[in-house]
Amino acid sequence: MILISAMPKINTSQLKKLVREQLGVNVTLSQCRRTKLKVFKELQGNYTKEYGQMYDYLGEVYTASRTSTFKMGVERPLPDSLPLFDKAYFCFDACRKGFLAGCRKIIGLDECFLRGLIKGELLCAVGIDANNQMYPVAWAVVRIENKDTWSWFIDLLKEDLDMGDGNGWALLSDQQKGLIPSVVELLPNAEHRMCARHIYSNWG
Repeated sequence: MILISAMPKINTSQLKKLVREQLGVNVTLSQCRRTKLKVFKELQGNYTKEYGQMYDYLGEVYTASRTSTFKMGVERPLPDSLPLFDKAYFCFDACRKGFLAGCRKIIGLDECFLRGLIKGELLCAVGIDANNQMYPVAWAVVRIENKDTWSWFIDLLKEDLDMGDGNGWALLSDQQKGLIPSVVELLPNAEHRMCARHIYSNWG
């Protein structure tokens, strides 16, 4: 189970070979296929149960840090259906205070894909500390990246850091989907620059 959950994209032939190498057991391809399906079913059930505990988790985190910001959005496909997880935002008070007290007003905005059985994207806001090292400020887990999710994230970040219309702030990013129009709309006076490394890699 640990092997399959760590490598969810492993095919049955590779799984058969790994079982033989690591456990010294010969298994058939159909046994590998059935085992993989069983593990996926169990993991999927665990994920469903864990996402159902998100409110409890955020409640516990809020109890430990009442001045931090935690927001969660849910969707209801039908009016009477149970809520489904859509997005969650985290900005710990210690990170916020540390950034405002010791970092320049430069924010890097980026995203990355979440791998595994449950897909999604991680949006993040990162500062630069006095040693020119990355300093995490806030992050969010969203199902998809688009203008709406970036606007939601930037609006919460703007409130947490008291950014106003962006005057005196500099933003650094790639040209992510929906990010540029969200910045123009919510932080019209911020200096917004593109990351040279991303531009180079896109043209290289």
